[in-house]
Amino acid sequence: MYLHIGKNCVIKNKCVIGIFSIANIKDTDEYKKLKENMKENINDVSNGQNKTFILTKEDNIIKGYISNIGIDTIKKRKIQK
Repeated sequence: MYLHIGKNCVIKNKCVIGIFSIANIKDTDEYKKLKENMKENINDVSNGQNKTFILTKEDNIIKGYISNIGIDTIKKRKIQK
């Protein structure tokens, strides 16, 4: 299964470690450190409207995605293949 997270970006469901609301985590030290450490492995597909942070592990590489789509909507966007 796949998740569509916006801007024609699709990720494998089995690679997802977690989906987080940026509004809930943006001020935490953990999120700030994670974002700084993963600078090169974060893909921003939010068009400046950061709502969701998706953490994945793809080919043994931890990656992050910032999406403008809310958590509930992302859950509904599962694509089966």
